[in-house]
Amino acid sequence: MDDLLERGEPFVIIFEAGEHDETHEDRKTRALWLKRNKQALVGVCLAVIAIEPDTVVRVLREAQSVMAAKAFGIAAKVVACEADALLVARKLLEQARG
Repeated sequence: MDDLLERGEPFVIIFEAGEHDETHEDRKTRALWLKRNKQALVGVCLAVIAIEPDTVVRVLREAQSVMAAKAFGIAAKVVACEADALLVARKLLEQARG
């Protein structure tokens, strides 16, 4: 993540389905890093996209993503499949390039 920030180029983070299990210590470390780097991320991280094929879980994650977006100032999206994630990511990157 530090390397991505140093490059200064727009990027999108995609979380694959099932990559949501973290230890308490990992969540704490991630949260602290995000707080320290919030301003730098807002300038280059266009969105965090989570893939969630289960409709019920996806609706729950969408509600959580709204709160995360407000807290960190980065758009958060939840989609059903990898193809949708890539489509959203490409669109955001193309828009950023103008």
